[in-house]
Amino acid sequence: MDVIQSLPPKPKLKKKVSELSKMEAMKLLKEIDEYQKVTNETVRQLQEADPFWFYEPSTGDVPKENYEFLLRHLKPEDVPPKLTGQLDAHLSLSPIRFISGGNQSGKSTATCIESLIFATGCIPKSMQSVFPQEKIPKKFPQYIRVIGKDWTNGILLNVLPTYQRWVPREFLKGGRWDKSYNSERATLYLEKSGKLYATIEFMSNAQDVTSFQGPPRDMMVYDEEPRKDIYKENLLRFTTRDKLNIMFGMTPTEGLTWVHDDLVAKDADDSGNRVE
Repeated sequence: MDVIQSLPPKPKLKKKVSELSKMEAMKLLKEIDEYQKVTNETVRQLQEADPFWFYEPSTGDVPKENYEFLLRHLKPEDVPPKLTGQLDAHLSLSPIRFISGGNQSGKSTATCIESLIFATGCIPKSMQSVFPQEKIPKKFPQYIRVIGKDWTNGILLNVLPTYQRWVPREFLKGGRWDKSYNSERATLYLEKSGKLYATIEFMSNAQDVTSFQGPPRDMMVYDEEPRKDIYKENLLRFTTRDKLNIMFGMTPTEGLTWVHDDLVAKDADDSGNRVE
């Protein structure tokens, strides 16, 4: 469906406001109001039709009313003036990046957007002036692997709907998800003008570790914490790549696990790759 509606003519002021009669002023205000309503609806439809370009990451800024709420429950010295947000993760140059937070805090969306940036080389409008250019791939196609907690609740109910919503439509065959996603291979193929830009394969933390063997990968995305044997097997997929590109989106419901001890609690992994 074409979401670009025919906008009504933009209201024009033909004489000074002070010279308008009451009836003319009321008519002009009505035209302005109608123009604004149609414009807002057009923008809403555009955003819904291809939301990737309109993604706005959280910045970690604490609104005044929220800051005042925190002061009622915490000591002033314990209230940070700024928290970390999705934007911090997108700006990070570390090869291993963690986003941790509660449910519905935007982890899956942020990791999805980050992987789509690497998959397409495109950046949402809100970040085009700040996103590190050195992070954008110079060669395509990119091969990306996304690992969810399990297949039903992790991949089918959370991860796939997130990618289906945010993927830039111009990289879908015919602009359609069902023509670009191969359910048998659990792989999304992104292409434009006949050129393959990326494959994004979806796997489950419940699969046997041997299923994670195979050809090289350019990026790993973990939606929730992976098993350690799976993480180690996936590291081997970077053997012929110039650098690691790993992103975690986790709610640490099981407390301090191997991920905390081996990665989160350190500034770098055992090979010296920076962890943020």
